[in-house]
Amino acid sequence: MRKFWPELIAVNNIVNKGKFQIAPAYKHLRGDVPIVDWKHLTCHNVAEPKRVFILWLTLLGRLRTKDRLIKWGLSVDDQCVFCNSAIETALHLFFNCPFSHTIWLGILQWLQWQRNILPWNEEWKWVNEQARGKHARERILKASLATVVYNIWIERNTRVFQHKSRSIDDILLATKTGLCYRFSSNRKYFDFI
Repeated sequence: MRKFWPELIAVNNIVNKGKFQIAPAYKHLRGDVPIVDWKHLTCHNVAEPKRVFILWLTLLGRLRTKDRLIKWGLSVDDQCVFCNSAIETALHLFFNCPFSHTIWLGILQWLQWQRNILPWNEEWKWVNEQARGKHARERILKASLATVVYNIWIERNTRVFQHKSRSIDDILLATKTGLCYRFSSNRKYFDFI
């Protein structure tokens, strides 16, 4: 704090009528940080934290997909483990790949959202628009996206590292079961699941 004190003193709006103000000091120390469009998808998401964390990494573009590993100089097979017909990128994995596309479509239909799936950069924006409020259906949609992204990522890692695989039906069942379990303690969610 002593290191930054001279800088804090120089800023007029930190002290107002002789009283130190925390918020302006914090903003000054933090600097100008852009607000991301997808903050509503990760903040106040009722999914399990590990699922929200993987969603956050995906939105940041930080998942260690095969295309990123190759850029780092690692020698890996670049093909998608689900379809073997495209290079594995985050854009392909969520939801351009027929495997993940089918899973997300199945969950949306289960939640009674009738629509076509868009590429990842547009799909998360659609979910973000639909899930801005605090109503049960909106919270379930956000949690569903986090759960599907997490389950696809876990299935991808299981196939790559353990050479085991599950069917689409098994992953859909696990996703639905996980969501039902997550929301089972609150009756207001029952009408939507």
